Amino acid sequence: MTKDWDSVQGIIHELSVVQKKSLEEVKSIMESTYRFKASTRAYRMKLKEWGYMRHKARKLRLTPSGSSQDGTGDETDDSFSRCGDRRGYSPCFPLTPSPDTWQHTPRLMHLPWPESWTRGGNPTHSILMDMLAAICDRNCAELDQLCRVHPEVINHPIGLPFDVGNYFFDHPVLQTSILSQHMEQTLLDVAAGFPSTEVVCVLLTHGAYGSNHPMGENSALYNAIKNSRARTVSALIDTGRCSIDAYSCEPLMQAVVYDVPEVVRILIEKGADVNLIPDTPPFQTPLQTALERRAADWSNPQTRQRSSEIIKLLLDAGASIHDVSTPSNSHLQALTPFQTFLKPWENDPLWMNKLNATELEIFHLFVARGADLHTPSPISPYGNAPPRIGYTAASEYQNTLSMVSPVSMAGSVSPGLSVSPHLSPRARW
Repeated sequence: MTKDWDSVQGIIHELSVVQKKSLEEVKSIMESTYRFKASTRAYRMKLKEWGYMRHKARKLRLTPSGSSQDGTGDETDDSFSRCGDRRGYSPCFPLTPSPDTWQHTPRLMHLPWPESWTRGGNPTHSILMDMLAAICDRNCAELDQLCRVHPEVINHPIGLPFDVGNYFFDHPVLQTSILSQHMEQTLLDVAAGFPSTEVVCVLLTHGAYGSNHPMGENSALYNAIKNSRARTVSALIDTGRCSIDAYSCEPLMQAVVYDVPEVVRILIEKGADVNLIPDTPPFQTPLQTALERRAADWSNPQTRQRSSEIIKLLLDAGASIHDVSTPSNSHLQALTPFQTFLKPWENDPLWMNKLNATELEIFHLFVARGADLHTPSPISPYGNAPPRIGYTAASEYQNTLSMVSPVSMAGSVSPGLSVSPHLSPRARW
C-alpha cells in the first residue's frame, strides 16, 4: 500500500525541523498519535527527498574563556538540518558566494535556521510557509489541498519571508516580480504580484483577503498593478476583494505611473474616475501624469508607445483636456494637456512625419474636444509668441478639422503663414 506522505509532511516538518526531535522520536510520535507507520529507512529517504538531510551531531564543550570547541562526541543517525528546499531550488545560504549572490550572504550561516524564517516556530506559521511555497512554485493542487485542510490560517499575516535571511529571499519567482512588503501582508498580497493568476484564483475560492499597506493602498491590488498582472487585477475586483472606489483614484494612477495600458483599460471598464485628482502631490489627473511621463521618457520607444496607448484610453473615457499641470519649477508656466502632448516635437519642422498611428488618433481626439492650437506656449524659444508647431498644426489640419469637428475653422490660420514645404502628402491627409 502506498503511504500518503504528503498528508503528513507538515507534521513531520514541525517535529524534525522546528522542534528538532530525533528520527526515532518522530517515528514514535507518528505511530502513536497519528497511526502512521513506516520503516526507519523510509523516513530517511523521505527526509532526504524533502531536503531535511541527516548530519553527524557533535557535542560542544566550553573552554574557560567561554568560547566553544568541537568535541569528539558520539555520532548519531537521528539529527537533521535543513540544507535545501524540498522542491528543488537552490539553498538559501550558499557556502560559496556566486556572482548572483550578495557578498555578505555567508554571514547568515550563523543564524539558527528555524529562527531565520519563522516567528516563534509555531505550527500555524509552518503551515503558512507550506502554502507560500506552493504559491511560489505555482502548485495549485497542493495549495488547494492545504487550503482545504487549514482554512483558518489563510488570512493570517505571513511577515517578511522574502527579506534577506528569511526562508524565500532567493526564490526564483522574485526574478519576475517586485513586491511591496509589510509585516501584516497576507498570502493573497504576495500571490497577486506573481505571474500565476490560477494560484490567486485558488486563494480567492477559499476566501483569501488582502491587507492594507501602512502607506494606505491595498497591497494585493498594488502588487498586481506594479507587476502588470492584468488578469489578477480583474479577478481581485470582480470577486469584491478590492474596490477601486475605496482608494480614490490610486489604482488608476498607479497603473498610469507604472505604464500598464491593459490594467488602465480594465480599471476604466470597472468604473474608475479618469478625472479624479489624488489628495497627494503632484495633484494631477491621470491624463496629465501620462502625458508628462511620455514627454520625460520620449527617447524610449517602449515607454512612448505604452504611454500613448494610455493617453488614448483616458481620452476615449472622457478625460478633461483643460486641466493645467502644476510645474515643479515655479519659474515655468503651467502647460495644458495638449501643449504637453506636443512638447516632444517642439521646433521640429518635420514633426508630422514622425507621428505614429496612435499619436494621430490622439491628435484627432484633442482637436475634437476643443484643444486650442494657437495658445501661447512656454516651450517656444520666442518668448510669448505662439510656437511654430501650433501654427503648422492649424495650417496642415484645417481640412481634417472641418471633418472632425462641426465647428467652422474659418479664420483659424494666422495671416501671412504658408504651409510648410517639408511636410509629406501623408501629413496633409
